[in-house]
Amino acid sequence: MIKIEAVNVKKSFISRGGIRKASNGGPVETLAVGGVNLKIEKGEFHVILGPSGCGKSSFLDLISGLTLPTEGTIFIDGKAIEGPGPDRAVVFQQYALLPWRTALGNIEFALENQYPDKKKREEIGKKFISLVGLRGFEDHYPHELSGGMKQRVSIARALALHPDILLMDEPFAAVDAQTRETLQRDLLRIATDTEKTIVFITHSIDEAVFLADRVSVMTARPGIIKSTVDVLISRHERLNGDIKVDERYIQIRHQLWKLLKEEVVRAQSESERSPANLLRSDYVAAAEVGL
Repeated sequence: MIKIEAVNVKKSFISRGGIRKASNGGPVETLAVGGVNLKIEKGEFHVILGPSGCGKSSFLDLISGLTLPTEGTIFIDGKAIEGPGPDRAVVFQQYALLPWRTALGNIEFALENQYPDKKKREEIGKKFISLVGLRGFEDHYPHELSGGMKQRVSIARALALHPDILLMDEPFAAVDAQTRETLQRDLLRIATDTEKTIVFITHSIDEAVFLADRVSVMTARPGIIKSTVDVLISRHERLNGDIKVDERYIQIRHQLWKLLKEEVVRAQSESERSPANLLRSDYVAAAEVGL
């Protein structure tokens, strides 16, 4: 069953400042998302992989309803997205926790509109604190928690809202490598237990292969879906085996790298040709010859 469907989705942004101006002296329009067509199944863990600046996060914002497409439509359960909704929750790279509230208090805060009864909020909060492995840290404030613990609270807060869809924008990018692997395992276990539909943004090929049921590779900006790859390794195998030495894992990783490599090169080339970098190059050249 199709849960999310994007049909020819484009997103443009208007630049109103800086050195870039259109030929008529007005603002420059930048096409970030170039026409995405994508279908995501109910209960699927779908990872979107792409070079920096390709429009991954912009596309996730469109699914969340925080912004709307310039062209095209995104459907959830066959209904066009018109704005944010309780069926979706977002976990960002930044923890976005309230520093004056405890771990449990941060989860309860997200539930205040749904559950006026404080005892009910506390009951739900403790359930999800336990789900993400933070039992015993309910009364700790954010400054008393490690980076990985803070992100666990963010995930628990999102799950406590009981969304159908969990949107995750590079949520583990700010933590160390060991914590990242632990969080990946915890998230895959939670995804399996809760049967949520998850859309996950990452730069990491290894993270994509470990987490995803399918991986969509985006092109350099303006981003479109270049190819979608099935990860034909069960979640059970990924959670319970040394999967990174598995020949299937290695082959999928290589396939994704081949798809991604030329887009990374293209993104870097376009960045080097941007007006800002060309201006900087002229300045450096002038300085080198003593002008």
